Amino acid sequence: MCNKIKMTRLGLEYKDCNNKMNLGKIWFFVIPLIFIIVVLFCMHVETYWRSVYMNLCHFEATVGTSISSIASFWGGALGGIISGFLSIIGIMLTISYYRKSDVENKMIENKPFLNLNITENTDNIDKLCDLGKGDKKVPVLIQIENIGKNFARTLTYNNGTNFGGQAFNYIIKANMKLDKTYLINVSFDKSREQILYLSFFDCFMNEYIQGFIFRCNDDNEVVNIEAGFPKKIGTAFK
Repeated sequence: MCNKIKMTRLGLEYKDCNNKMNLGKIWFFVIPLIFIIVVLFCMHVETYWRSVYMNLCHFEATVGTSISSIASFWGGALGGIISGFLSIIGIMLTISYYRKSDVENKMIENKPFLNLNITENTDNIDKLCDLGKGDKKVPVLIQIENIGKNFARTLTYNNGTNFGGQAFNYIIKANMKLDKTYLINVSFDKSREQILYLSFFDCFMNEYIQGFIFRCNDDNEVVNIEAGFPKKIGTAFK
């Protein structure tokens, strides 16, 4: 007996990526099946039509009329089948396009955007992590702010030494800062910059990752933190 394993993240069960493939396989068999049924029905109608003409007087005009009628019937049937399938495909593509467009617009309207601000506030300090490798270590106090349009639920931070990131769960509302100050010990080498990554969820449970570049000057002072653009790495909508 094989045990079924279910994976969840923040209470949301991962969807099987094979669902979309299975749906495609179903349509791959359904469409030819419908085509075969329609063709068999048309063949039955043609057989019935021929039997009717067989019982009529076999005048030359009657035979000519029957031949032209059957040809017209098959022409109309095939034309109707082709136009029907094209119409169905067109409708499905249109619905899929507008659905995807509406979902993307809603995501953009509610997309969070995190920003790290250098601060001198020493109240409620927690050490977050050590960042980078090098001979010059600079302690940096930061506050995390959400300047996006909806809340962000932070998931992990990644400083390059931890596979998959470390748990870091907070909800940051739009246009709000966390009421904590975080200490990051940044070690610089000759490149004079290091990158910290934060991953988070939006209100639609889409997962993003965002990079922040720490830069220092010749006096070993962090002069700025450049926020990268959030990149979507997972989505709850398929």
